[in-house]
Amino acid sequence: MTINFDDVNGEALTVQKAFPFCDGMTEAKVYGSADNIQVMNASGGYDTYFMWNGASGKSGTADPTKRGWAKAGSTSLTADTLPKGATMWYQSRGAKYEDSSTYYNLTVAGAVSLAEKYDYTLNKEYTLVGNPFPVEIPLNGGVVLTEPTVAKVYGSADNVQIMNEAGGYDTYFMWNGASGKSGTADPTKQGWQRLAVLRRRPTNSLSAAVRGSRPAILRLPRSFASSTQSDRLNNIYCPARCRVETTLLRVGRL
Repeated sequence: MTINFDDVNGEALTVQKAFPFCDGMTEAKVYGSADNIQVMNASGGYDTYFMWNGASGKSGTADPTKRGWAKAGSTSLTADTLPKGATMWYQSRGAKYEDSSTYYNLTVAGAVSLAEKYDYTLNKEYTLVGNPFPVEIPLNGGVVLTEPTVAKVYGSADNVQIMNEAGGYDTYFMWNGASGKSGTADPTKQGWQRLAVLRRRPTNSLSAAVRGSRPAILRLPRSFASSTQSDRLNNIYCPARCRVETTLLRVGRL
């Protein structure tokens, strides 16, 4: 899921406010038994938090007054924040995909962005990205790489894997516009194209990937020798209607 709004005071949401405790969550004394959040960090690893039950020490008991998100390995509440565009995995211990009766909703209040674009810095092969805006954005024209790797086939091009409603992924790649065995690159047709669905024009919608909180995995199939090598996902653009809606307070369900 992706955080696509700030706190009502205009600052980044804290982990505590982004995922307030509710019925259905599993709290525990240790990480391995509780709901947890894994947030991709700048180095490509994950910062992990769990729903701590407030207990500390070997004989400690749960204390609801201290309950909240703690960083893995810690027994104190974290003050870490999640900026707009932060994308993460949420692991629920109790909710089961095949049993809708176990689902639960998180209701969070926040303010949406007044900006019209958002930059990601990419310095590794795989990056977890998301839509920092509260409305759907197009894939072509909305998600722009400054130095894309384009190709005729998926395996040689930049690609993005977008989680769909079934829990699988819809895959798109940066097509060079060529089609057929002898086709040559055509810059006028270049753009994001859905895997195995080559058309005369690139696909125009990111569909499920930019709605709500669904994440996308962006893959750049090239070697990054050091963290100083980077592309800019420059930019994720918000459509005009988004900038109208950003004057409103958004209360939504993640």
